[in-house]
Amino acid sequence: MTVDLLRAAAEHAARRGASILEGYPVEPRSGRLPDVFAWTGLSSAFRKVGYVEVARRSPTRPIMRLELEGRRGARRVRARAERGLTPQN
Repeated sequence: MTVDLLRAAAEHAARRGASILEGYPVEPRSGRLPDVFAWTGLSSAFRKVGYVEVARRSPTRPIMRLELEGRRGARRVRARAERGLTPQN
């Protein structure tokens, strides 16, 4: 579900002319993370959509970025998502 929401947000942002999206997910050190601490999302979900890590200010908080290409980018994100692909594959 998180992956679907991230893809939909990327499509919407691209249609509105955004060129870059940033996210600030959590990356658990080990095991399961209590839901209350994961409200910004998990880095693994961001990676599945194509976000890449651009910085890390702490061991568990990567800064993730997705580059878009306007309306064409929205179509590309949607088409790749429909085929189950991320920008890396």
